Amino acid sequence: MQELIFSDKARQKLIEGIRLVAKPVGLSMGPRGKNTVIDRKNVFPVITNDGVTIANSIRRVKDDQVNVGVQMIKEVANKANIIGDGTTTTTILAASLIEEGLKRLSDGHNPLDIKKGMEKASQKVIEELKTMAVPADKERLVQVATVSTEDEELGRVIGELRYEVGKDGVTAIENSSKIGVEKDRSQGIKFEQGFLSNYMINDPRGFALNADIPILVTDEDITEADQIVPICDALLEQDIKKIVIICDNLRKEAFAIVNKNLQEGNFYFLVIQMPGLDDWRPKNAEDIAVATGANFISKNLGRSLADVTLEDLGHAKEVVSKRDFTVIMSKDDLAIEDRVKDRIKSLKHELEEAISDFERDQLKERIARLSNGIGIIRIGYPTQQELDYKRLKAEDGVAAARVALDEGFVAGGGVALLRIAAKAKPEGLGESIFYEAIKSPIKQIAENAGVNKDTVIEKILASDNVNFGWDAKEDEFKDLVGAGIIDPVKVTISAIESAVSMSAMFLTTEAVIVEIEEDSGNKKPRPTV
Repeated sequence: MQELIFSDKARQKLIEGIRLVAKPVGLSMGPRGKNTVIDRKNVFPVITNDGVTIANSIRRVKDDQVNVGVQMIKEVANKANIIGDGTTTTTILAASLIEEGLKRLSDGHNPLDIKKGMEKASQKVIEELKTMAVPADKERLVQVATVSTEDEELGRVIGELRYEVGKDGVTAIENSSKIGVEKDRSQGIKFEQGFLSNYMINDPRGFALNADIPILVTDEDITEADQIVPICDALLEQDIKKIVIICDNLRKEAFAIVNKNLQEGNFYFLVIQMPGLDDWRPKNAEDIAVATGANFISKNLGRSLADVTLEDLGHAKEVVSKRDFTVIMSKDDLAIEDRVKDRIKSLKHELEEAISDFERDQLKERIARLSNGIGIIRIGYPTQQELDYKRLKAEDGVAAARVALDEGFVAGGGVALLRIAAKAKPEGLGESIFYEAIKSPIKQIAENAGVNKDTVIEKILASDNVNFGWDAKEDEFKDLVGAGIIDPVKVTISAIESAVSMSAMFLTTEAVIVEIEEDSGNKKPRPTV
């Protein structure tokens, strides 16, 4: 059954859901942010101040109409988590824009005019942030990671390792039985392509995560069950019930068989399309085969899926796949290492002979993908709760260091946005709302620290030094860049883009259609918070 609500009633229900998520997420912001305890039935509770984890823990609320607002703000939080450590900033910005915009709608202002003004102001701020950004060296990467993890040792290890693997490298996090933090390097490869079906997700964070798993690499289009059943039967004889398949595509009968097995839990498939464009896709797949110790199955090489044996499969220590990328950590093997070196040598020779810029760019990307390997951060702590907490912080730190290396950094603690807002000259209501909203991160940090936000803002703006701000952890005013309190500019820009997009959609919403489940004595009650 469906229910329709309109105008102010619709928006009030949505904002109620947004507030439910924004409040606990906002409480986690800054070095004096508060923790949230998340109950998990039959296992230990999670204690965290990780924004996206808090947001995702609010799965559903009793009121179906309010729940739509919950899901809207959660989508924004998750999008920010893909880019990097910006979930909390994004959520706070979006909520602030919506709250202020909603007040103006109540006064009779046109939502389209407000939307246009917010979008125009956001573009101005993004361009100014790009101008302010400073490239990140090794020291700055350590600082970025330390701010994000709120842990000096963990931040140092992440920053150093991120610098070592470079822009094209990959950093993975592993649990360790040994107490402490250490770094290592491993053979492996990352590419921009993810799982083909949501049924392949087996991790609560939205990943397809598998350890010690065989890998089949082919450029065939898999459409029939007969193409994959023989190798699966061979694996079952070895008591192995899982496989990663990298192929051109999975369709028709084969797709149905794979999903059926996944739903019933009989056999686990992680199927990923070959990455890249057009004629480069088989070449990229062959690189993956080399990096994983697999034989590349291609009819162009006289091989087909019909004659695949266990000896043709590669093997991975761990495979992590999301919607848009996959990381494969190969087993430590000197034979694989030699194959990779030979492959890189061959690609470098091709690079010397390349004619077009496009061909050279593709070859450089392939060489980088094979050369950098994977940086591994191993963490171990006395209790499972602390390990879970630190792992989430480590993931934030890795993401922050990655994007800082990509596009540089600005002064942290909400100061960069505050200074832009302070000198802005808004043109119209929408821009005024936006410039006021981008002060919300520094205000939230001050509130969480129990300090008067107006006093903090006044003291910051009294200085002409663009890097001068407030160190909330030490409750001191200082040069934030010099103190290592910095934010990746890419995270800040992404937070602005996501928050403006979501708030603009909200303010122009006039109707909400909600699915209402009819009461039934035979139905189990849905989870509520």
